[in-house]
Amino acid sequence: MPNQQLDFYWSPLREAWYDDSEGASEGAPLEVIQHKKQIVLFGPPGTGKTFRAKKLAERVIRSAALSQMGPALYFQSQSVIDAAIRENVHRLQLHPAYSYEDFIRALHISSSGGTEYRAGYLPRLIEDIEKKPRAERLPHVLILDEMNRTDLSRMLGECFSLLEDRNETIELPARDGDGAAMKLRIPDDLYVIGTMNLIDQSIEQIDFALRRRFLWLPCPFDAEALVGAAEARWRDLKSGLDWDRIEPDFRKLAAAAAALNREIHDSPLLGAQYEIGHTYLLDVVVFLRNFLGPRPTRKQNYLWNKKGEALEPVVQVWNLSLRPLLEQYLAGLDATARNAELERLSKVLLKPTVAE
Repeated sequence: MPNQQLDFYWSPLREAWYDDSEGASEGAPLEVIQHKKQIVLFGPPGTGKTFRAKKLAERVIRSAALSQMGPALYFQSQSVIDAAIRENVHRLQLHPAYSYEDFIRALHISSSGGTEYRAGYLPRLIEDIEKKPRAERLPHVLILDEMNRTDLSRMLGECFSLLEDRNETIELPARDGDGAAMKLRIPDDLYVIGTMNLIDQSIEQIDFALRRRFLWLPCPFDAEALVGAAEARWRDLKSGLDWDRIEPDFRKLAAAAAALNREIHDSPLLGAQYEIGHTYLLDVVVFLRNFLGPRPTRKQNYLWNKKGEALEPVVQVWNLSLRPLLEQYLAGLDATARNAELERLSKVLLKPTVAE
């Protein structure tokens, strides 16, 4: 751009390096994954781990494009980069039935009626990636979503060593249908992002060899993410009421939710892994729209009354989303202890003492 100073906050240059959600975790995720090639985003359910994984995958690709192309060509090649983001980000939803045979290789019945080994998801993905020469392609990112739901050590198999020894080839204990040894090599431009809910399995239960091959970034409750997501949903609803009018009430909701999570974190009956993710609170947006009606006339008190008590939209979120979730978390307690804890936590959210 002749005679014009380059501003790194210009879009789409900004998207290649900046993440306004990084304050929720220690460390800069882009720098972390560029160093290690594989990371895990972990935390309570509902903290936006999959969303952050997708955004991080996009930044990995944009950052590489900026480095390879330089700023001028980068600005001119947005359609190419957008296509790479669509095609080079691969999301694999893991579950208890997903196994080594699905991911690496498995025995199948051949056309002649015998048995033969066939490549699983990862070797086929790598084969597709390497159809284009290394110098002519942008990075690929594999998102392993909810990786705690399967037996990771078994699923990854020979990948254990290859995650660290990129571009090295090993032979699998198998031969393909032609009798040739099956080989596996992970290219250095295939990044891996895992997501993990602490409620299902703690980090302490993960195999130490596996833990060493990933870096681990916490994704806790994020009050600013709650406000930002609520704003986006409210604008999508086109209710006729400006966001600026209701934003203070949503900020009070975010502060109340943060206070609730502090109580959950410190509770001897719960703990940090049971904190409430901000996505569980987003239904309040629709509840508020319904509460206000098609032609909103209120000028204040959208989520809270003058006494600071929760109005119907927040009460609905508590009754329909948060309380049932916490009841499940406390299911092992006797009814008296469970109800007492739920009552105590409800007051934290529904009658917050945070400042207006």
